[in-house]
Amino acid sequence: MLQYMMDEIGSVSFQLGNRDHVVWLGDPSKSYSVKSAYKVLTEDSNSGNQLPFKKLWIKFVPLKVTIFGWQAFQNRIPSKENLCKRGIVENSAINCVWDCGKVETTSHILFECTNAYKVWMELCRWLGVNSVMHNDCIVHFNAFTEVMQGRKGTESGLRTIWLACIGCIWKARNMKIFQDKIISVTTIAEDSKLLSWNWLRVKSRSFNYAISEWITSPTVCLESVR
Repeated sequence: MLQYMMDEIGSVSFQLGNRDHVVWLGDPSKSYSVKSAYKVLTEDSNSGNQLPFKKLWIKFVPLKVTIFGWQAFQNRIPSKENLCKRGIVENSAINCVWDCGKVETTSHILFECTNAYKVWMELCRWLGVNSVMHNDCIVHFNAFTEVMQGRKGTESGLRTIWLACIGCIWKARNMKIFQDKIISVTTIAEDSKLLSWNWLRVKSRSFNYAISEWITSPTVCLESVR
């Protein structure tokens, strides 16, 4: 960090007679705006592509769950790997809580682990689609929310289900760590269905389906989400 600072200072050309002033490099105008700051935060610096953060902000989903999804997008959730980087857990204690022998990274605990993968496949079967899910968080999100492209108006509902699922997987992970309680794959999947139904029932004016209809005909129900 010291060398980086010295390099930054070395690149500055001081000029007599000119006053110092602050500029914002996130916008060509050099002037700060909330819009330009949001663009900097949500843009993939490697490709210049806009990341799908806007799609996370769904009115049906509680804010704390949306924030968890935001953190997962940026690999900022307190996975064991991230906790180890911060010196909170030992390197010898960073394996997955479900005893698969793999390091618990964000992508592993939410998508790669056998248990997590089975949950996603269970949801795909429930939705009546066949899909091979990527282990990258953002790619996974985009793929899951587009598995029913032929059906109009389903994307918001699928985003809701996706956020409910990662929330339920994370909750099951925490229960294993803090309560030594094992939540089955079937229970996690069913909790994801129930949670997403409850959010839609409460927040979507056009969604008026009973839980039995949601469980048996999710694709029909999703088309009404507004």
